[in-house]
Amino acid sequence: MTQKIKAFNDPQPMDKRLIVAAQIMLVFTGCSPKGCVLVKGGALPEDSPLGAVPVDTFYIGKTEVTWGEWKEVRTWALANGYWDLASVQQSVGDKYPVSDVNWYDVVKWCNARSEMERRTAVYMDGADVYRTGAVSEPVVISTANGYRLPSEKEWEFAARGGTKANGYTYSGSNDLNAVGWYRGNSEESVHEVGQKLANELGIFDMSGNLWEWTGSWSPQHKGASRVIRGGFWGVYAGYCAVAYNRNRGANEFHYHSLGFRVALSSVP
Repeated sequence: MTQKIKAFNDPQPMDKRLIVAAQIMLVFTGCSPKGCVLVKGGALPEDSPLGAVPVDTFYIGKTEVTWGEWKEVRTWALANGYWDLASVQQSVGDKYPVSDVNWYDVVKWCNARSEMERRTAVYMDGADVYRTGAVSEPVVISTANGYRLPSEKEWEFAARGGTKANGYTYSGSNDLNAVGWYRGNSEESVHEVGQKLANELGIFDMSGNLWEWTGSWSPQHKGASRVIRGGFWGVYAGYCAVAYNRNRGANEFHYHSLGFRVALSSVP
């Protein structure tokens, strides 16, 4: 009995256990990006404007990127070659979604967050990480584990609830008041993220609050405009439906009702 107690109190086995636990935590952290949820692959339904297209497994942000998150990454970015990000103006508050950001700002910020967290940047300017300037179609590294914008099909699949979808009109409910900010309840103002109910995957504000950039070109305006999804606080309810909430904007377009959320590919 005494020997067993000594063995249990021996610091060496405990040290080994702590090392193993730390390794497990590192693996978990690497596979579960902060503020993101896993969306298991599947397919959009037939009534989608995109049709019943397949969607691979990926991660997406639980909320729109906030001003607080933007600032944290920008501080690092400005010291590491991302000079263009200095031009983005202050938002309402740290818990509100960042807005008035153009497509160039957003993908460079995604790269900066990737590099800051020692992930592989997704967007490249030739052989270099895309950090400055206006590259209308940067090279996208599909095997990178860094942050990026969701494609349009990924965005809609997540908004519908992925493989857990219940067929709701809006993202998470048939009652838009329960899940989104729009003309009928917003008092004509943006709101802090995550104040309404989440959808089936635990994702907030995919119907209303802000329009959101995607990484996809508009099919009718390829090379000129990107797809924007989600509706915003100033539109009528119909514009926030997951099967309808579609808009577009040129890469340099920015507006007070336009923000974004991040995505990541599910890569080893």
